[in-house]
Amino acid sequence: MISKNAVLQKLAPFTNFKKVLIDDQNTSDIVEGILDNQDQYEKEYDKISEMFIGDNEVETARNVFDFLKQNVPYYIEPIEKQTLRSPSAILCMKSGADCKSYASFINGVMSSLNRKGVFRVPLSYRFASYRYDTKEPQHVFSVLYPGTNNEIWVDPVLPKFDQRKEPVFIKDKKIKMALIAMSGTATQPIASLQEMERYRDKLVNMRDKYLNAGVLTYGSSKELEFKVAISKVTRAIQDASVTSIGNPYGIGDGFGDALKKIDWGTLIGKGIDTAGKFAPQPGQGYNYGYQGPTLPQYQPQTPSTGIGTNTLLILGAGGLILYFILKK
Repeated sequence: MISKNAVLQKLAPFTNFKKVLIDDQNTSDIVEGILDNQDQYEKEYDKISEMFIGDNEVETARNVFDFLKQNVPYYIEPIEKQTLRSPSAILCMKSGADCKSYASFINGVMSSLNRKGVFRVPLSYRFASYRYDTKEPQHVFSVLYPGTNNEIWVDPVLPKFDQRKEPVFIKDKKIKMALIAMSGTATQPIASLQEMERYRDKLVNMRDKYLNAGVLTYGSSKELEFKVAISKVTRAIQDASVTSIGNPYGIGDGFGDALKKIDWGTLIGKGIDTAGKFAPQPGQGYNYGYQGPTLPQYQPQTPSTGIGTNTLLILGAGGLILYFILKK
Protein backbone atom coordinates (compact mmCIF):
# COMPACT_ATOMS: atom_id res chain seq x y z
CA MET A 1 0.00 0.00 0.00
CA ILE A 2 1.32 3.44 -0.94
CA SER A 3 1.63 5.79 2.01
CA LYS A 4 0.23 9.30 1.69
CA ASN A 5 2.98 10.64 3.94
CA ALA A 6 5.65 8.98 1.79
CA VAL A 7 4.24 10.68 -1.29
CA LEU A 8 4.04 14.07 0.43
CA GLN A 9 7.66 13.81 1.58
CA LYS A 10 8.76 13.82 -2.06
CA LEU A 11 6.59 16.78 -3.09
CA ALA A 12 7.11 20.48 -2.55
CA PRO A 13 5.42 21.48 0.74
CA PHE A 14 1.79 22.55 0.63
CA THR A 15 1.53 26.31 1.23
CA ASN A 16 -2.27 26.55 1.24
CA PHE A 17 -2.15 28.34 -2.09
CA LYS A 18 -5.09 27.68 -4.42
CA LYS A 19 -5.39 29.06 -7.91
CA VAL A 20 -8.89 30.31 -8.69
CA LEU A 21 -9.43 30.08 -12.44
CA ILE A 22 -11.29 33.36 -12.88
CA ASP A 23 -14.20 35.00 -11.11
CA ASP A 24 -16.68 34.12 -13.87
CA GLN A 25 -15.14 31.15 -15.63
CA ASN A 26 -16.72 29.27 -18.51
CA THR A 27 -16.13 25.75 -19.77
CA SER A 28 -13.29 26.62 -22.13
CA ASP A 29 -11.51 28.44 -19.30
CA ILE A 30 -11.73 25.34 -17.10
CA VAL A 31 -10.56 22.99 -19.87
CA GLU A 32 -7.53 25.12 -20.74
CA GLY A 33 -6.82 25.69 -17.08
CA ILE A 34 -6.65 21.95 -16.37
CA LEU A 35 -4.23 21.35 -19.27
CA ASP A 36 -2.04 24.31 -18.26
CA ASN A 37 -2.06 23.13 -14.66
CA GLN A 38 -0.72 19.71 -15.65
CA ASP A 39 2.13 21.31 -17.61
CA GLN A 40 2.93 23.55 -14.66
CA TYR A 41 3.35 20.65 -12.23
CA GLU A 42 5.12 18.12 -14.48
CA LYS A 43 8.26 18.16 -12.35
CA GLU A 44 6.25 17.54 -9.19
CA TYR A 45 4.57 14.47 -10.69
CA ASP A 46 7.98 13.26 -11.87
CA LYS A 47 9.04 13.08 -8.20
CA ILE A 48 6.32 10.59 -7.27
CA SER A 49 5.22 8.74 -10.40
CA GLU A 50 7.46 5.69 -9.93
CA MET A 51 5.87 5.01 -6.55
CA PHE A 52 2.71 3.89 -8.35
CA ILE A 53 4.25 1.53 -10.92
CA GLY A 54 2.44 -1.78 -11.25
CA ASP A 55 3.03 -4.78 -13.49
CA ASN A 56 1.58 -2.87 -16.47
CA GLU A 57 -0.09 0.43 -17.31
CA VAL A 58 -3.57 -0.74 -16.23
CA GLU A 59 -2.35 -1.94 -12.83
CA THR A 60 -0.45 1.33 -12.44
CA ALA A 61 -3.61 3.33 -13.12
CA ARG A 62 -5.44 1.11 -10.63
CA ASN A 63 -2.78 1.90 -8.02
CA VAL A 64 -3.35 5.64 -8.51
CA PHE A 65 -7.13 5.13 -8.35
CA ASP A 66 -6.89 3.13 -5.11
CA PHE A 67 -4.53 5.68 -3.58
CA LEU A 68 -6.93 8.55 -4.26
CA LYS A 69 -9.95 6.58 -3.01
CA GLN A 70 -8.14 5.81 0.25
CA ASN A 71 -6.58 9.21 0.88
CA VAL A 72 -8.56 11.96 -0.85
CA PRO A 73 -12.30 12.28 -0.17
CA TYR A 74 -14.57 13.55 -2.93
CA TYR A 75 -15.64 17.17 -2.62
CA ILE A 76 -17.75 19.20 -5.07
CA GLU A 77 -16.42 22.73 -5.43
CA PRO A 78 -18.98 25.54 -5.75
CA ILE A 79 -19.53 26.70 -9.32
CA GLU A 80 -18.48 30.25 -8.50
CA LYS A 81 -15.10 29.16 -7.10
CA GLN A 82 -13.46 26.50 -9.24
CA THR A 83 -9.80 25.93 -8.32
CA LEU A 84 -6.76 24.16 -9.72
CA ARG A 85 -4.27 22.57 -7.36
CA SER A 86 -0.73 21.27 -7.11
CA PRO A 87 -0.25 17.58 -6.27
CA SER A 88 0.49 18.41 -2.63
CA ALA A 89 -2.61 20.61 -2.41
CA ILE A 90 -4.76 17.78 -3.78
CA LEU A 91 -3.51 15.50 -1.00
CA CYS A 92 -3.41 17.99 1.89
CA MET A 93 -6.68 19.90 1.77
CA LYS A 94 -8.98 18.42 4.40
CA SER A 95 -12.12 19.25 2.43
CA GLY A 96 -11.06 16.76 -0.24
CA ALA A 97 -10.83 17.11 -4.01
CA ASP A 98 -13.22 17.33 -6.94
CA CYS A 99 -13.16 15.53 -10.28
CA LYS A 100 -10.74 18.08 -11.78
CA SER A 101 -8.15 17.30 -9.12
CA TYR A 102 -8.69 13.55 -9.42
CA ALA A 103 -8.18 13.62 -13.18
CA SER A 104 -5.18 15.95 -12.87
CA PHE A 105 -3.45 13.65 -10.38
CA ILE A 106 -4.10 10.49 -12.41
CA ASN A 107 -3.00 11.96 -15.73
CA GLY A 108 -0.09 13.73 -14.03
CA VAL A 109 1.31 10.42 -12.76
CA MET A 110 0.62 8.45 -15.95
CA SER A 111 1.97 11.19 -18.23
CA SER A 112 5.14 11.35 -16.13
CA LEU A 113 5.72 7.62 -16.62
CA ASN A 114 5.21 8.11 -20.36
CA ARG A 115 7.89 10.81 -20.37
CA LYS A 116 10.26 8.52 -18.47
CA GLY A 117 9.77 5.80 -21.06
CA VAL A 118 8.17 3.34 -18.63
CA PHE A 119 4.92 3.29 -20.62
CA ARG A 120 3.62 4.73 -23.87
CA VAL A 121 -0.06 4.75 -23.08
CA PRO A 122 -2.33 7.32 -24.78
CA LEU A 123 -4.17 9.47 -22.23
CA SER A 124 -6.96 11.99 -22.28
CA TYR A 125 -9.12 14.15 -20.10
CA ARG A 126 -12.71 13.20 -20.90
CA PHE A 127 -15.12 16.05 -20.34
CA ALA A 128 -18.63 14.65 -19.99
CA SER A 129 -22.18 15.98 -20.03
CA TYR A 130 -24.96 13.86 -18.56
CA ARG A 131 -27.76 16.15 -19.72
CA TYR A 132 -29.61 16.01 -23.03
CA ASP A 133 -30.22 19.76 -23.14
CA THR A 134 -26.56 20.84 -23.17
CA LYS A 135 -23.16 19.67 -24.31
CA GLU A 136 -21.47 21.73 -21.62
CA PRO A 137 -19.58 19.22 -19.42
CA GLN A 138 -20.42 18.75 -15.77
CA HIS A 139 -17.67 16.19 -15.11
CA VAL A 140 -14.14 15.20 -16.14
CA PHE A 141 -12.17 11.99 -15.69
CA SER A 142 -9.08 10.22 -17.03
CA VAL A 143 -9.16 7.70 -19.90
CA LEU A 144 -6.39 5.36 -21.03
CA TYR A 145 -6.39 4.42 -24.73
CA PRO A 146 -9.16 6.91 -25.60
CA GLY A 147 -11.12 6.27 -28.78
CA THR A 148 -10.22 2.57 -28.92
CA ASN A 149 -11.91 -0.68 -27.93
CA ASN A 150 -9.43 -0.94 -25.05
CA GLU A 151 -10.43 2.18 -23.13
CA ILE A 152 -9.84 2.18 -19.37
CA TRP A 153 -11.87 4.72 -17.40
CA VAL A 154 -10.23 5.99 -14.23
CA ASP A 155 -12.78 7.96 -12.23
CA PRO A 156 -12.43 7.95 -8.41
CA VAL A 157 -15.79 9.72 -8.11
CA LEU A 158 -17.29 6.27 -8.81
CA PRO A 159 -16.86 3.31 -6.43
CA LYS A 160 -14.90 0.96 -8.70
CA PHE A 161 -11.94 1.12 -11.07
CA ASP A 162 -12.98 1.25 -14.75
CA GLN A 163 -16.61 1.67 -13.69
CA ARG A 164 -18.61 3.50 -16.34
CA LYS A 165 -21.46 5.93 -16.09
CA GLU A 166 -22.13 6.64 -19.75
CA PRO A 167 -22.35 10.36 -20.62
CA VAL A 168 -24.73 11.83 -23.17
CA PHE A 169 -21.99 13.99 -24.72
CA ILE A 170 -18.21 13.78 -24.41
CA LYS A 171 -15.21 15.83 -25.44
CA ASP A 172 -11.71 14.38 -25.18
CA LYS A 173 -8.59 16.44 -24.67
CA LYS A 174 -5.70 14.11 -25.41
CA ILE A 175 -2.35 14.56 -23.72
CA LYS A 176 0.54 14.85 -26.14
CA MET A 177 2.92 11.92 -26.05
CA ALA A 178 6.53 12.84 -25.30
CA LEU A 179 9.14 11.99 -27.90
CA ILE A 180 11.60 9.51 -26.41
CA ALA A 181 15.24 10.17 -27.28
CA MET A 182 17.31 7.31 -28.67
CA SER A 183 20.90 6.51 -27.84
CA GLY A 184 23.49 4.12 -29.23
CA THR A 185 25.69 3.73 -32.26
CA ALA A 186 25.38 1.85 -35.50
CA THR A 187 28.12 -0.58 -34.42
CA GLN A 188 26.17 -2.02 -31.50
CA PRO A 189 24.08 -5.19 -31.90
CA ILE A 190 20.29 -5.49 -31.76
CA ALA A 191 18.76 -8.00 -29.40
CA SER A 192 16.44 -10.49 -31.08
CA LEU A 193 12.89 -11.10 -29.91
CA GLN A 194 13.91 -14.40 -28.35
CA GLU A 195 16.82 -12.78 -26.54
CA MET A 196 14.53 -10.12 -25.08
CA GLU A 197 12.02 -12.74 -23.96
CA ARG A 198 14.75 -14.72 -22.21
CA TYR A 199 16.06 -11.60 -20.53
CA ARG A 200 12.56 -10.57 -19.41
CA ASP A 201 12.05 -14.02 -17.88
CA LYS A 202 15.36 -13.78 -16.03
CA LEU A 203 14.39 -10.39 -14.61
CA VAL A 204 11.08 -11.77 -13.37
CA ASN A 205 12.74 -14.85 -11.86
CA MET A 206 15.42 -12.75 -10.22
CA ARG A 207 12.86 -10.38 -8.69
CA ASP A 208 10.73 -13.25 -7.38
CA LYS A 209 13.78 -14.98 -5.95
CA TYR A 210 14.80 -11.97 -3.89
CA LEU A 211 11.24 -11.27 -2.77
CA ASN A 212 10.93 -14.85 -1.52
CA ALA A 213 14.35 -14.64 0.16
CA GLY A 214 13.35 -11.43 1.96
CA VAL A 215 16.09 -9.39 0.29
CA LEU A 216 13.44 -7.28 -1.47
CA THR A 217 10.18 -6.14 0.09
CA TYR A 218 6.97 -5.46 -1.81
CA GLY A 219 6.57 -1.79 -2.63
CA SER A 220 10.21 -0.92 -1.86
CA SER A 221 12.19 1.32 -4.20
CA LYS A 222 14.30 -1.63 -5.37
CA GLU A 223 11.23 -3.74 -6.13
CA LEU A 224 9.80 -0.82 -8.10
CA GLU A 225 13.06 -0.63 -10.05
CA PHE A 226 12.59 -4.23 -11.15
CA LYS A 227 9.04 -3.38 -12.27
CA VAL A 228 10.33 -0.50 -14.40
CA ALA A 229 12.86 -2.72 -16.16
CA ILE A 230 10.37 -5.57 -16.67
CA SER A 231 7.77 -3.16 -18.05
CA LYS A 232 10.22 -1.69 -20.55
CA VAL A 233 11.38 -5.05 -21.88
CA THR A 234 7.82 -6.39 -21.98
CA ARG A 235 6.69 -3.35 -23.98
CA ALA A 236 9.50 -3.92 -26.49
CA ILE A 237 8.47 -7.55 -26.85
CA GLN A 238 4.81 -6.58 -27.38
CA ASP A 239 5.73 -4.00 -30.02
CA ALA A 240 8.05 -6.45 -31.77
CA SER A 241 5.39 -9.17 -31.81
CA VAL A 242 3.06 -6.83 -33.69
CA THR A 243 5.57 -5.17 -36.03
CA SER A 244 7.58 -8.25 -37.05
CA ILE A 245 4.84 -10.75 -37.90
CA GLY A 246 6.30 -13.52 -40.04
CA ASN A 247 9.79 -12.96 -38.65
CA PRO A 248 10.22 -15.39 -35.75
CA TYR A 249 13.62 -14.02 -34.78
CA GLY A 250 12.48 -10.43 -34.68
CA ILE A 251 15.41 -9.21 -36.75
CA GLY A 252 14.49 -6.78 -39.46
CA ASP A 253 12.84 -3.44 -40.03
CA GLY A 254 9.78 -4.07 -37.85
CA PHE A 255 11.67 -5.17 -34.79
CA GLY A 256 14.30 -2.50 -35.24
CA ASP A 257 11.58 0.14 -35.22
CA ALA A 258 10.07 -1.37 -32.08
CA LEU A 259 13.38 -1.33 -30.24
CA LYS A 260 14.06 2.25 -31.26
CA LYS A 261 10.96 3.33 -29.35
CA ILE A 262 12.67 2.44 -26.06
CA ASP A 263 14.71 5.03 -24.23
CA TRP A 264 17.71 2.70 -24.03
CA GLY A 265 20.00 5.36 -22.65
CA THR A 266 17.69 5.94 -19.71
CA LEU A 267 17.00 2.23 -19.21
CA ILE A 268 20.68 1.42 -19.00
CA GLY A 269 21.67 4.63 -17.21
CA LYS A 270 21.86 4.96 -13.46
CA GLY A 271 18.42 6.51 -13.07
CA ILE A 272 16.25 3.77 -14.63
CA ASP A 273 18.81 0.97 -14.98
CA THR A 274 16.79 -1.05 -12.58
CA ALA A 275 17.43 -4.74 -12.69
CA GLY A 276 19.78 -4.54 -9.75
CA LYS A 277 22.51 -7.12 -9.19
CA PHE A 278 22.14 -8.97 -5.92
CA ALA A 279 25.13 -11.23 -5.32
CA PRO A 280 25.93 -13.36 -2.25
CA GLN A 281 28.45 -11.80 0.07
CA PRO A 282 31.37 -13.99 1.23
CA GLY A 283 30.26 -16.31 3.99
CA GLN A 284 26.67 -15.02 3.97
CA GLY A 285 24.94 -17.71 1.92
CA TYR A 286 21.63 -16.33 0.74
CA ASN A 287 22.03 -13.02 2.52
CA TYR A 288 22.39 -10.95 -0.63
CA GLY A 289 23.65 -7.42 -0.97
CA TYR A 290 22.77 -4.77 -3.57
CA GLN A 291 25.70 -4.25 -5.93
CA GLY A 292 24.46 -2.16 -8.81
CA PRO A 293 22.90 -2.65 -12.25
CA THR A 294 23.10 -5.67 -14.52
CA LEU A 295 21.02 -4.72 -17.54
CA PRO A 296 22.75 -5.88 -20.74
CA GLN A 297 23.71 -2.97 -22.93
CA TYR A 298 21.42 -3.70 -25.85
CA GLN A 299 21.14 -0.62 -28.02
CA PRO A 300 19.44 -0.03 -31.37
CA GLN A 301 21.24 0.15 -34.71
CA THR A 302 20.41 -0.23 -38.36
CA PRO A 303 18.87 -3.74 -38.45
CA SER A 304 21.19 -6.55 -39.50
CA THR A 305 20.39 -9.90 -41.01
CA GLY A 306 21.82 -12.05 -38.23
CA ILE A 307 23.66 -12.22 -34.93
CA GLY A 308 27.25 -11.05 -35.18
CA THR A 309 30.35 -11.99 -33.22
CA ASN A 310 29.93 -9.07 -30.82
CA THR A 311 26.41 -10.21 -30.00
CA LEU A 312 27.59 -13.76 -29.25
CA LEU A 313 30.35 -12.45 -27.00
CA ILE A 314 27.91 -10.25 -25.10
CA LEU A 315 25.40 -13.08 -24.73
CA GLY A 316 28.10 -15.49 -23.59
CA ALA A 317 29.45 -13.11 -20.98
CA GLY A 318 25.95 -12.13 -19.84
CA GLY A 319 24.91 -15.76 -19.55
CA LEU A 320 27.95 -16.59 -17.46
CA ILE A 321 27.29 -13.67 -15.09
CA LEU A 322 23.61 -14.54 -14.72
CA TYR A 323 24.55 -18.21 -14.08
CA PHE A 324 26.60 -17.22 -11.05
CA ILE A 325 24.00 -14.68 -9.89
CA LEU A 326 21.10 -17.09 -10.06
CA LYS A 327 23.03 -20.13 -8.85
CA LYS A 328 21.99 -21.11 -5.38
